[in-house]
Amino acid sequence: MIMSESVRKMLRAKLVVLGRDNCGKTALCVRFITRRFIGEYEHKREVTYRCQKIVDKEAIELEILDTVNKECVGPAASSLESSIKWGDGFLIMYSVTDRSSFEAVSRLKRLIDHVKETLGIPAVIVANKCDMENGRVVRTDEGQALASDLRQIYDDEIRSLCGALAVVSLLVQTKNSRHYYD
Repeated sequence: MIMSESVRKMLRAKLVVLGRDNCGKTALCVRFITRRFIGEYEHKREVTYRCQKIVDKEAIELEILDTVNKECVGPAASSLESSIKWGDGFLIMYSVTDRSSFEAVSRLKRLIDHVKETLGIPAVIVANKCDMENGRVVRTDEGQALASDLRQIYDDEIRSLCGALAVVSLLVQTKNSRHYYD
């Protein structure tokens, strides 16, 4: 249904934040919504945040699913697949201080493509903890190369929250092209 600009309802989008434990998923969610950094988080349960944002001059009602660490194989895979089915777009995060979180990115992207049965789903790969140079084990060029290989946008400046906004912007563009409003 297409409505005129003046009476169109707010666009809705569901963003899923994926990544290994302790890569900063919750910190990103809280900071994106509140513009504040909080040091301690509950890591044992999924949380869905709701907020309204203006992106690309479009009002959007955003739901953000902050996932707990789930493996791409075994019993946890079905729960991860459910989270992926729920989402419209994805932030795939890793910590530059944790090689295993970086290695999980391509598995998560392949699972998204498999579950969604398409390669055109809006997603951004986000490198986090870039300010921790002493503990860095993943170089910036490795993250950029992975994003290029996966044909995804790459963001290594989480403080700016560009990655989250890029996904939301892609969602707005995708949904506008489909004339999709709730």
